[in-house]
Amino acid sequence: MLNKFQRPEECAHYARVLDGCVIQMKEVLDKLSNGTADLNQAKDFICSLIKEQDEKGFWALLPSPKVDSDIRVLYWYEPTYIATAVMMKFYMQHKKESKSIEGFDNALKMGLVASTGRGLKGHGHDDIEGRLSALQIFSKGGVMKFVRNYPEMSPEFSRMIEAITNWLEGAIKTDKTKGDRGVDYKTDMVKTLELLKTDNKGIKVFVYGTLMKGNSNYESFLGDAEFIGEFVAEGFSLYDLGSYPGIIHSESDKVKGELYSIDNKTLKKLDRLEGEGSLYIRKLISVGNDSNEIQEAYTYIYNQDVSRKAKISYENQPWGLMKRSDYVWYASYGSNLLYERFITYIKGGDCKFNGVKYSGCRDKSLPKDSRPITIPYNMYYGNKSSSWGNGGVSFLDIDVKGQALGRMYLINRNQLEDISSQEGRGENWYNHSVKLGEQDGIEIITITNKVKRESHKPSNAYLDVIRRGIKETYTDMEDFDVMGYLSK
Repeated sequence: MLNKFQRPEECAHYARVLDGCVIQMKEVLDKLSNGTADLNQAKDFICSLIKEQDEKGFWALLPSPKVDSDIRVLYWYEPTYIATAVMMKFYMQHKKESKSIEGFDNALKMGLVASTGRGLKGHGHDDIEGRLSALQIFSKGGVMKFVRNYPEMSPEFSRMIEAITNWLEGAIKTDKTKGDRGVDYKTDMVKTLELLKTDNKGIKVFVYGTLMKGNSNYESFLGDAEFIGEFVAEGFSLYDLGSYPGIIHSESDKVKGELYSIDNKTLKKLDRLEGEGSLYIRKLISVGNDSNEIQEAYTYIYNQDVSRKAKISYENQPWGLMKRSDYVWYASYGSNLLYERFITYIKGGDCKFNGVKYSGCRDKSLPKDSRPITIPYNMYYGNKSSSWGNGGVSFLDIDVKGQALGRMYLINRNQLEDISSQEGRGENWYNHSVKLGEQDGIEIITITNKVKRESHKPSNAYLDVIRRGIKETYTDMEDFDVMGYLSK
């Protein structure tokens, strides 16, 4: 690996030597990009970059810019793009190390500004080809992640990258992919856009309010996002601001929330929703979970004054659950183990599993949470349900202690009332509520019949829904054990 940047002396095979220098610089960038670079060698190379950078921020291999445009692109701008990409990547991979290198930040900022000189365009008829080449270089430096996380390093550079990305997307969409000489660059343009988009995948965001599951903005903004888990942000306090909450920095407090993986398009939508830059400030923070896993993620920090009286204690989090008496954990053990089946009771409409149309709940907000629960009674199949092919359906035998696999949903009490009505409260059906204790200070309730019903074999369709629900709830459970449980 090249560990020192230096300009070659003019010689008989000068062009070949210059090309060799560019290739060696690209090899350094490749090693940093794929994580195989030696840290000390990389530091030595960067120190030489800082030392050899000219007063305008370039890392030119030629002593004078007064040359033809094609030479200037090849040996002035391209080495500058590579060097800048190297420093960008190093900054994101080894931020602490970069802070220890004298002049690092200033050299990187100058390199970013210098890189905007031509708008990444190539020379003459190679305008598009040159721009694509430059973008491919910067993609190895993680350019999209860099401008997203550190736009203040060079606002001019960040604006340029955004404009060029928009141009690239627009050109592909409208089939304007040909250069001056009629050469079609569509294949290379698509490839380059994919390289750039790689940095826009897997963006982590920590949410603690209306964007959490079951709350007002979840479906519209994060309904299709990947849910990573429940996490906690330390060093922040949570405040109730009325219809939404906000967090501010704090020495000793912490905040419960949820972590999601999103793309850049969703991040921009969240910025607009949160009034980023005015009402809230988006910042990169560290969050952790019960397994001591630490993740870096964006979150939105409130940028206005708050009333100390509106502070929400950690015990009363997450936000939206302050009035705990309004909520209940509904513990299911039959077909409602499957989330998609259960949601029919919330939203209403035709259930695809049995063809029955349900009225749904008056409040159609989704459950705020769901968790596995072992219910201390045995499950059995009783009655004959016309909804399920006149086969038996699940009940609990509450006269004898046992174990049933369950899944509990965090819903409000009005929703439980409506769900019970749809399940059927008649003498032969689910006319009895059973309290199973508490979770997070919220009551756990299930429903069954007070008197054990006559046993009947369930239909295959009903069994299949329960089987899928168990697999969805107990992901580590083997198929053999699931079928053993259901047949028992």
